[in-house]
Amino acid sequence: MTFGVFKHLSQLCSCIGNDVPDALLAASAIRPDAELLTAGAGFGRFPGLRVKML
Repeated sequence: MTFGVFKHLSQLCSCIGNDVPDALLAASAIRPDAELLTAGAGFGRFPGLRVKML
């Protein structure tokens, strides 16, 4: 479940404030083993997330 991945990432990275939506986006990409395209450099902190910078 995406929620399980989200919960794990949130606890692992101690997400608060604006980090919470980033954790949800990361979980949404991790669950189907997708790559996240982003201009935000902060997504590298989520383990298991494949990121491609724009």
